[in-house]
Amino acid sequence: MKFSLRVVLNLFLILSLPPAVFSQDSVAATFLRIVDGDTVIMMVEGKREWVHLLAVDAPEGVQPWGMVALNALKMLVEGQDIRIEFDKEQRNYQGHLWGYLWVGDVLLNREMILNGYALWDLWPPNNRYDDELLEAEFQARKAWRGMWKSPTPEGDDKPFGN
Repeated sequence: MKFSLRVVLNLFLILSLPPAVFSQDSVAATFLRIVDGDTVIMMVEGKREWVHLLAVDAPEGVQPWGMVALNALKMLVEGQDIRIEFDKEQRNYQGHLWGYLWVGDVLLNREMILNGYALWDLWPPNNRYDDELLEAEFQARKAWRGMWKSPTPEGDDKPFGN
């Protein structure tokens, strides 16, 4: 029930978003500041933008593993040439850009999940890399990487809580 309600609410919010602002499938971005393990502030086409890693859910700074996730993402993006690849939608329900962050041929969304710093998160209709990201989470869990070293709280699907 909890999962289906979240999906329905997300779909409602997504359908109420304004139209996309970029005409291309991807755009170059310059890192400015880290917000948390799944959000960065970047300069995108001359505009300061909050950018959320699509299909990634990392713990917030106050949650267990939050600062570890934040520092892991910072190490991946700081000083790098970054490209944001969009899926079917370019903005989330908060109006932030969201997409897949690339440094060269490395998908940072996948790296965060594969190393156990974040979870795969379903955001239909954006599903270009869902199979790959879900497999990365499976590999992280199997290898006890990052947050998967800690036991998951009883009755919770996230090792860092809700």
